[in-house]
Amino acid sequence: MPCRSLVLTALAFGPLAHGAAGQPLRVRAPSGTLTGIVRDSMTGGAVGYALVTLVEGNQRVFASEGGRFTLSGLQSGRATLRV
Repeated sequence: MPCRSLVLTALAFGPLAHGAAGQPLRVRAPSGTLTGIVRDSMTGGAVGYALVTLVEGNQRVFASEGGRFTLSGLQSGRATLRV
């Protein structure tokens, strides 16, 4: 059975720092909200109900059925997301 990985597409107000393959995505954003879509790297399809965790703030949220998620109340600076 092939190994699948997830692709996290995120939108933040500020520049994005792209993580290397297999590494958590790191983003830089001012205080506010981070939104994105979790996608399967093999099919490109959205991954519904994936758990997205902000490591530094121990904040987590489940993606919607369509893979969309929103993290609110973020502090400015670097953030690490895990899916």
